[in-house]
Amino acid sequence: MSITVTEFYYTHLSQSNISSRLISLCVSDTLAIDNGLWLAEHLSTFINLHRLSLIDIKRSSFQLILNSLSPINSLIMFSLRFSTEDRAAYTFKGVPEGVYYERIFHLFPSLRVCHLFFWPYIHSTLDSQLVLPPGRTFMFVQISLLNLQSLALCCSPSFLSHLFEHLPQLEQLSYSQTTPWLPEKHPLRYSDHNRVTPINKHLAPNLCQLKIKWFDSMMNPASVNELFERDVLFSLMKFNLLAWVAGPHVLHNLQSMLSRQCLHSFDVIWSVGTVVSLSETSKILFDTFQQLKGPAPIELDLSLEENMYSIRALTVPRMDKRLCVYSYLHNTVHGRTPLSDNRCIFTNQWSRCNKIIMSEDYDRMNEEFLSFSPPIVRWHQVTSLSITEPFNRNHLHLLFSQATNLRTLELHYRAEYDPKAYLKQETLIDLLNDSSLCNMLMSNGLRQLNVFTVWQQLNLLNTAYLIVEQLPNLQIIELHGSAREFVEVSHILINGLLKLSFLMINGILGRAKLYDKKLRDLQNSNTRSFRTEVLNTRDDDILFIWL
Repeated sequence: MSITVTEFYYTHLSQSNISSRLISLCVSDTLAIDNGLWLAEHLSTFINLHRLSLIDIKRSSFQLILNSLSPINSLIMFSLRFSTEDRAAYTFKGVPEGVYYERIFHLFPSLRVCHLFFWPYIHSTLDSQLVLPPGRTFMFVQISLLNLQSLALCCSPSFLSHLFEHLPQLEQLSYSQTTPWLPEKHPLRYSDHNRVTPINKHLAPNLCQLKIKWFDSMMNPASVNELFERDVLFSLMKFNLLAWVAGPHVLHNLQSMLSRQCLHSFDVIWSVGTVVSLSETSKILFDTFQQLKGPAPIELDLSLEENMYSIRALTVPRMDKRLCVYSYLHNTVHGRTPLSDNRCIFTNQWSRCNKIIMSEDYDRMNEEFLSFSPPIVRWHQVTSLSITEPFNRNHLHLLFSQATNLRTLELHYRAEYDPKAYLKQETLIDLLNDSSLCNMLMSNGLRQLNVFTVWQQLNLLNTAYLIVEQLPNLQIIELHGSAREFVEVSHILINGLLKLSFLMINGILGRAKLYDKKLRDLQNSNTRSFRTEVLNTRDDDILFIWL
């Protein structure tokens, strides 16, 4: 994330002897500056390009690429991704569903793998601003991709059904469900024109792997039946479901339509509007296990809430990449597939977990988690840690000694807290003032620090100087909040951290441009050159600073 990366693209990849031999290229507007504009100018020179990935590409750059190209027959893999859903939605704000598919299919006719993670953001769009075919809720696609074998996308069920008419060879589908890309009061949003035509074996003769993410609305038994006919589901060899469902019967219904040869996994959540006591949870878990009985071992998390309880059911091993200590321990009972004598194992392992979020308010909960965490978490895999003030020295020493590959640390500060609510007041420290703990972080290879501030936070400039002194090898820093001192803090960090290559200020709406102006006013007194860009999202203004 630096100016050097941008210079590499412009200086080296633009050379004719390089461009003619390049077969794989990843371009990001976050990793470097305006790479999308560079790509629009040079993409046609990569005559042997096979794989192209775009990350966080700007809408203007993306449209320029699509409008300036002639078809590229060599490309077999194309991917469009965004680092956050919020950024994906804002980048393509107000566009009708399917608007870019026709052009993409035309430009890359030989695609075998395609990932298109557009995300809808039409909440503030007026009906009159959407230009759609008469009586349709999305843009038509008329070009077929005859070689496409694998597709991943976010779209409404009706658009997916339409798309299958043009993908005769599709074998693998990863589908993230969205509601129709129409304003809430659009006349077609709930009309018959938005009806889904079920995908049958004639439309999907080769489909053998299917992954569904269904969180934009609640999945019921009819949801999948309306989208895929039974013959398609029965012919699958691999099926994966992540969804918010109406109840365990939805999962049971789906399992009944899959063949015995199909390898299936799931991670689903449902809620029950009944108040239950902790003593009743064992029976609820056992009954749920009986309902979901199958060849694959499963785990259940039952969480007690104020007027209800929720159950998360998932196959083993867990795919979770983050563990929130509060959610894991607070009013939650865990269970695993019963043994032959009807006993349940109330332990589970997060084998894919690489981020730990410690509890914000319950010191004893953190203490409990650390006492039994080694069997649950593979600490050598943990690369990100989130902690909240006040910082407990004993806890941090144990965390830093176990997370030996820690690369990202999040520090969340508070306006005030009651020290009496914590185990031992003498263990509470200012982390950045503790040289021993900071040395452990540097030894572990910490590269990124994310600081979440509060309004009118005290000693913020002193915090910046401590970061420079105690964590000199940082390469990436994110500042979150609305502190007035962010410009001065940035000035200190830019001049003091020689390895810093990227700085981000994420503040409230309307502040980023002000930060940018003030930072530029200080540019003559900076020892390092930098470039900036203001990015607007739905909820925040973000200032990117590349060094």
